[in-house]
Amino acid sequence: MEEPEPLAEKRIRMRWLALRPYIVIIPLFLIALVLFFNWYVPSSLKADRTETVTVGDEIVKALDSYFGDHSKYPNSLEALVPKYLDKVKPPTWGEDGWQYQLNGPNGKSFGLKVGYKGRDNSYYPVIYYSPLGWIFDN
Repeated sequence: MEEPEPLAEKRIRMRWLALRPYIVIIPLFLIALVLFFNWYVPSSLKADRTETVTVGDEIVKALDSYFGDHSKYPNSLEALVPKYLDKVKPPTWGEDGWQYQLNGPNGKSFGLKVGYKGRDNSYYPVIYYSPLGWIFDN
């Protein structure tokens, strides 16, 4: 005849059985989180960056048209409305909107960028326009 199991051992086994579903569920949840942040979040950010570049291309074309008419770039993006753009569309990526500035003497070149502000008020990561095209600096 078998001896009855001591009460302390029985309690330990019952606790283990109660925790068994969590031992399976928690790792599966963590794997799902890792997959989400490795797949969905970067692809959605990339889509936002792509849309921002598309909007930026419209602004650059309007700036070039303005330059063709006035032999200099405007002092602000708002000067492009309504003749060259219906409105200056905000970027879908970054914060604080488009950062536009005139460069060089007599407004013969410009800088256009969008990004996230860092602690030192510089933008990083940033997307900026150069004569070579759009550059994403992260």
